[in-house]
Amino acid sequence: MALVPVILSMTVEDADGERMAAPIYGIFNDAVSTLGELVTYVTTLIEDTDAVLDGKVVKAAISLSLDLSGAEVKASPAVGSEIERTALVSFNLMSSSYSYGLDLPAFAAEFYVGNAVDQGATEVAALINQLLATSSTFQAVEPVSGKAFSDVRSARKTFRKHRKSTLRS
Repeated sequence: MALVPVILSMTVEDADGERMAAPIYGIFNDAVSTLGELVTYVTTLIEDTDAVLDGKVVKAAISLSLDLSGAEVKASPAVGSEIERTALVSFNLMSSSYSYGLDLPAFAAEFYVGNAVDQGATEVAALINQLLATSSTFQAVEPVSGKAFSDVRSARKTFRKHRKSTLRS
C-alpha cells in the first residue's frame, strides 16, 4: 500500500536514574512487511542500540504516521471548538475493580446532556462500541495492566484548564 513514516522512541536511563529520549526515524513499507515483522526488526534494533550504550534502554514505543487523506474526517475544526472542553469516558476493566479514563479533547457540545455524555447518540455509541469490541486487529486496553475494557463506568463533561500539548500563537 504505502511507505509509512515510523518513529522508534527509546528511553535510556543512566546510572544516576536520569532519563532521556532517543528517537530513531524510519520508513515502514506495509506492502512488503507485516506489523509483526516491523516489531521483530525494531526489537533487534533496540537490542543492538542497548549493546553500545553504557545506559540502559528502559522503555520503547513505535509511532506510525497515518495518511488521513482517505479517512472521513473533518476538513477543519468546528467553529467554537475548544481543546480544553473534554469528555472523560471511564471504562471498567476486565477482571478488575479498577477503571481507565479516556479523555477526548474538543468534544462536540451537541453530545452533552447537562454534564453527562449522551451515550445513546449514534456517533457516541459507535465510538464506545469500537472501543469495547474484541477484535483480532485491535483491542483497546488500559496502558499499564493491559486489561481490556469491559463496559462504560461513566461519561461526563470535563474541562482541562491547561493542557501540555496545547500550542497557542
